[in-house]
Amino acid sequence: MAFRSVTTRLIFWTVLASGLVFVATLVVSNRIARDAALRAAETEARQATDRLANRIAAVLTAVEESAQLLAETLETLDPDPPATERLLRRFVGSEQDIAGAAAAYAPAPAARGRSSRRALFVFGRSEDPAALGYVDLASREDYTRTPWYAVPAASGEPAWSEPYLQAASGHAIVTYSVPFFAGEGASRRLRGVATADVPLAFLSQIVREVHPGETGRALVLSRTGRILALSGNRRFQSEADFLDQLPAQRRADLEPLVRRMLSGSTGFTEASVGGRAGRILYQPLGRAGWSLGVFYPEQELMAGARQLRTLQAALGVTGLAVLGAVVVALSRRYTAPLRELAAAAHALASNLDAALPETRSQDELGALATAFRDMRDELRRYLRDLEAATKARERLESELAIARRIQMDMLPRPSAGGAGLGYELSALLEPALAVGGDLFDHSASAERVFFLVADVSGKGIPAALFMARASTLVQSAVARRLDPTEILAEVNRGLCRENAEGMYVTAACGVLEIATGELAFACAGHQPPVRLCAGAAPSPLPAQGGTVLGLFEGARFPLERARLAPGEAIFAFTDGVDEAFDAGGALFGQARLLSCLAPLAGAPAASVNAAVRDAVRRFAGEAPQSDDMTMLTLRYLAERPDDD
Repeated sequence: MAFRSVTTRLIFWTVLASGLVFVATLVVSNRIARDAALRAAETEARQATDRLANRIAAVLTAVEESAQLLAETLETLDPDPPATERLLRRFVGSEQDIAGAAAAYAPAPAARGRSSRRALFVFGRSEDPAALGYVDLASREDYTRTPWYAVPAASGEPAWSEPYLQAASGHAIVTYSVPFFAGEGASRRLRGVATADVPLAFLSQIVREVHPGETGRALVLSRTGRILALSGNRRFQSEADFLDQLPAQRRADLEPLVRRMLSGSTGFTEASVGGRAGRILYQPLGRAGWSLGVFYPEQELMAGARQLRTLQAALGVTGLAVLGAVVVALSRRYTAPLRELAAAAHALASNLDAALPETRSQDELGALATAFRDMRDELRRYLRDLEAATKARERLESELAIARRIQMDMLPRPSAGGAGLGYELSALLEPALAVGGDLFDHSASAERVFFLVADVSGKGIPAALFMARASTLVQSAVARRLDPTEILAEVNRGLCRENAEGMYVTAACGVLEIATGELAFACAGHQPPVRLCAGAAPSPLPAQGGTVLGLFEGARFPLERARLAPGEAIFAFTDGVDEAFDAGGALFGQARLLSCLAPLAGAPAASVNAAVRDAVRRFAGEAPQSDDMTMLTLRYLAERPDDD
């Protein structure tokens, strides 16, 4: 019985609701804290990697500039071997980041054997040039086949090599090679390649200074996946691919990530390394094609968030206890007014004119009563506005439906002709909206068949009204048996009058002589019809075309002619067909239209239109129709048989 009392229920549900709100708040705040920790970790990682990238870039840029200067000196002075050796010794001795330099000359084209090969190499780390090592690499190997020579020699551009163990020094290095040339213009030829060797020990030292938490790791990969530096590991892995150094399962887990790193991408993504979940930040390092990856363990990233969650839980439990005590103390005082307000609120559910209790209190109860009163008044206004808007929308939809029927009634029948009449014609029009701006027309006499397809700029009601005006002008011109160019010219003059809005029409029309198959046609800013012939690929009829209708009163429209054999057809259409879009924004296009028409050369005219319409719909999928779509197929059958 106690739970049936208002006081008990108020205490119970208030504490329960507050507890649910607290739990939801805890979940949301925990997610926010997690996201904040991840953002902070990403910011910290990016700052650390940016500093690292800048330090590495400074070294590499200095090496590139020095090597470029060495190549320019060799190209300009062309020193003899002793002078070249002195130049290389001074160069290596003065550059603290460079442990070796070479001047490898291209073999003379007319020389035979290895006698013309010369690759002078100075190496070592000493400020005294005389203490540096010196060797002619041509005496040890065919240096022209080594990547540090072959790549820049072939491309004519500077290039960084992959890391390798240098035989002369025993150090892991990368080489920056710069080609230098002799001659100018057409006589310019490769003279040789100047190189600068950089030991990778500096890279390991820099990476060891990156501290991604207590148990995180950082590594640098070359562009082929070799590990150049790894925090916690002082040994340079010179010949091992990164993926091949891992167990099979871990290799499978990390392979997609490593592939993204080697592609030069940047990211901060989830990963599992050694059974530990975490995040990896990776980004490319300079023009050498290297990539840096820094792993942050999830446990360390979320330590602050876990502490916050524990603190929130403790505060929430304490707050719920205090809230329960306050609710018990206040419930007796506010039970009666709340019951009255609850009864009035219940009445509002079925009658918005129900009265609400008057209250003069300035506390939450008074605010609640005022809120109910404001809600009631707003609901009344909303229902009145909704009823008016619904009636207006229904009236507009009814008017648009009537306008669509009127517009469709203005068009001729969608099919005409037959075997006994020497031709077959079928037309199809589907507006993008309730009404549209496309138009087709056709008429026939005993000797000839007239057809037209047209497209008004824009769509909707303005285009539909302009279409109606154009249709009237077309029918007037056709009734006077004008040829296609005269029809278009007369319609153009009519549309140019009182066209302050600057609307225009594109059109293609023609006349088919039933006795001979002669086709005369003209275009006004419109794509020409497509010819359908059995045994041949569909192709647009050759046409010069004219300007659009309605803008230039003196415009002319060249007359084109073609002859159709019995069984051949033409397919005329508006841009709602070939310019239809799918959900991804791709265009249906004329090539896809011609491919669709290819197997339809002998199909009935109505089947041609239906097949093209279905192909466009399949292509568009869920995308809304972007423009009015009109098609007209006219097939020449033969001369009409003579009457007996």
